[in-house]
Amino acid sequence: MEERRDEAGRDPRATREAEEAHGGSMAPDLVDDTGHRVADPPVPDNEPSAPGRPGEDGTGS
Repeated sequence: MEERRDEAGRDPRATREAEEAHGGSMAPDLVDDTGHRVADPPVPDNEPSAPGRPGEDGTGS
């Protein structure tokens, strides 16, 4: 039986094994098994993810 590989020549099973070693997908619902994006990020690049003044880390400390 022939092995399936994605465009970059990586074995999708190796990717899955690496994800499972870290407790599952490293980007659930954002990428497929080969790492290709299937959804937009939850926060646009130009929108801050935490409120606060410039230079603050958003933790309030």
